[in-house]
Amino acid sequence: MHRFSLLLLPIALTLGAVSCGGAATDAKKDSDKTAKTDDAKKTDEKPEADADADEGPADPVLIERGRYLAEVVMNCRACHTPLSESGPDLDKAYSGGLEYPDTFGTWRSPNITQDQRTGIGGWTDEQIINAVRRGIRPSGEQMYPVMPYEYFAAASDEDMKALVAYLRTIKPIDNAVAGNTDLKLTKPTPPEPTGEPPLPEPVAEGKYLVELAHCGDCHTPLGADGRPDQSKLFAGGRAYAALPFQGEGQVWSANLTPHPTNGIGKYSDDELMTAITELDKRDGTAIVGPMTFYVGAWSQLKHKDVKAIVAYLRSLPPVDNAVPKTTWKPQEAGG
Repeated sequence: MHRFSLLLLPIALTLGAVSCGGAATDAKKDSDKTAKTDDAKKTDEKPEADADADEGPADPVLIERGRYLAEVVMNCRACHTPLSESGPDLDKAYSGGLEYPDTFGTWRSPNITQDQRTGIGGWTDEQIINAVRRGIRPSGEQMYPVMPYEYFAAASDEDMKALVAYLRTIKPIDNAVAGNTDLKLTKPTPPEPTGEPPLPEPVAEGKYLVELAHCGDCHTPLGADGRPDQSKLFAGGRAYAALPFQGEGQVWSANLTPHPTNGIGKYSDDELMTAITELDKRDGTAIVGPMTFYVGAWSQLKHKDVKAIVAYLRSLPPVDNAVPKTTWKPQEAGG
């Protein structure tokens, strides 16, 4: 692995912390339960079941699946962690506030910790799932597609339960973030998820993982309307500027279709797997740009999942789309 990738690895590998609840909310629940019980005793009737009663700790297997989705495949932390002068501020992981200057305006990510006031601690499980897969907030407001809900719509119901279970373990951080209100970006019709898992075969599983990793979001150029150009799906060519702590210059996303000249057609399966998990190209140079936010996460991908991703990329129709050469010069250590 190249030195630049290694510099980013500790940043991306640091995981979230323990769960906390809303003490005031729990106290109110306890009070409501007591009142219901007292009233029932007076009337010699059994109290009605409390719909909001604590159902006990979540299944650790479910939480681990949610951790794998949030920390590795979907890499939610990469966008939902604010930046300091030296990189992601991991003391505030998942608390939002990352600002990124994109072609359609500067966007900022929201707080998705369990904070009741500024995060999603007061949201129901279904409200969280609706936000992730359909881009709709509890208020009914639709999000800009900077949040890649058009891709997350592919997530199965079981995986959404796992993701929520893991998000519930993230400590609350009080960090109010201003919303995105002035982006020059069309809001698409909210998708209607099926909730179905992928078929148990490599290409289908790879497609599912690529959707959750929202690879098409960065590797598809935008049309004049600011929406992904579907005629060049996965063909690369979307421009990204370097963030101050990373270096200077600009990078264009790579063509991921199996085109023999401008895509990944010359890559062997092993070379593709190395590019995904270590950010090393087949010529020995390092992949730079926004991908460096993902190296620590995707280095943890299960071997079978990386193989499935490669199988799916091989199945894409080749698109002849020459991508401009990057001018991004990564910041050296100590620079």
